[in-house]
Amino acid sequence: MIGKISEKDKFTTLVVDDEQDLADIAAELLALHGMETVVAYSAQQALEIMELRNDIDAIFSDVMMPNMTGFEFAGIAAKNYPMIKIVLTSGFVALDRWNQTAHHYEFVNKPYFIDAVIEKLRR
Repeated sequence: MIGKISEKDKFTTLVVDDEQDLADIAAELLALHGMETVVAYSAQQALEIMELRNDIDAIFSDVMMPNMTGFEFAGIAAKNYPMIKIVLTSGFVALDRWNQTAHHYEFVNKPYFIDAVIEKLRR
């Protein structure tokens, strides 16, 4: 099990998921492990948050969202904020789609263990 993040290792993670309960649970689990979290319930809302804040160090985003997928969001975020770590998650992405679209992003399958998410966010 990964321990809590020390004060010197703290960073802020933007959690993005259109399913509000899942976003809130993920944010709460990350916070319980010492991470600062900000939650967005859509990719568009996440982009708006990123424009207003300069303390986002990592993104943990669902892939399957309406209007703008996690793939599309990650592409915009990576272009505009190249220093931000991006980890995507989904329970519905086919492996061939993943390999064609987002092989350069970290990925965890849903359901996931929060330790696996933290490990990828901290890499």
